[in-house]
Amino acid sequence: MKWLLFLTILSSAHALALTPPALTLMLDGDEVTPPVDLSTLQVQDMQVYSQPIKTTEGYRGFTFMDLLKLAAPKDMAKVVEVELCTANDYKVYYPISMFQKVTSLMSFARTDGAPFVRFSGLRKELISLSPYYLVWDHRQMSTHEKALYNNIYQVRAVNFVTAPVILGVNPQEVDANIQLGQRTYKQFCLACHALQSEGGQVSMNFLERNTIALKGRDYFVKYALDPEKMNPRTVMPGLPNFQNRENMAQAVVDFLLFMEKPEAFYKDKKITPLQERYKKLTRLLEEARAKSNH
Repeated sequence: MKWLLFLTILSSAHALALTPPALTLMLDGDEVTPPVDLSTLQVQDMQVYSQPIKTTEGYRGFTFMDLLKLAAPKDMAKVVEVELCTANDYKVYYPISMFQKVTSLMSFARTDGAPFVRFSGLRKELISLSPYYLVWDHRQMSTHEKALYNNIYQVRAVNFVTAPVILGVNPQEVDANIQLGQRTYKQFCLACHALQSEGGQVSMNFLERNTIALKGRDYFVKYALDPEKMNPRTVMPGLPNFQNRENMAQAVVDFLLFMEKPEAFYKDKKITPLQERYKKLTRLLEEARAKSNH
């Protein structure tokens, strides 16, 4: 009788490990309707190397491209970017081309049946991965790609984007430095530091807080390169160890300065509709700051 009870519990636990939890799916910010039945997706296993504990761990879930096919079958060819949103409003943007190139898994359980957690090398503690943990097959990735595309935990929503966020940068109107700053900010900063109405709310909005003017350019660049040295209590990671990381940090500052005063950075001094738009944005921000000081 005890063995029968044990087998029943084991069978139930196995079935639970194969049942995907709820996940909000969106197309250009609108929730996909009717709701997608994730239980129809084929469950797979993937071995992922864990840097903090120097070992390989197994995760169970479904491939990201299978998820896209199920969620937006008629719009697959239009999707160019993916926005992932986690439990703490961290948002990260990845090009769909990366998911097409490298196998990735939306995992919701460990293959060994252990609790769905992992050790965080940054926080020095075990963290919950639920509801979903996006993992990549690192064997298919270059060293550069491994630095750019991290495993993302606690994913609660996926937004498939056909018109990506460009943060107001028109390549025809600004130089390569501002373009580098825009790409760097979107990839490594926007997830926590919102800009306009885009991005996460995990930390401060640099424009609203007038950060560069208050702290200075050198401070901002040093913080981007080595956050822990500037503030031992921070959990913010520094920019990846790319060969041009210092140029990236400088470019981020220039990009933010451009967002505050775009006419100072355009290749020509002719006022364009885009500049007018950002003049309006700057004026609205100044009015908001004035109100908050009263």
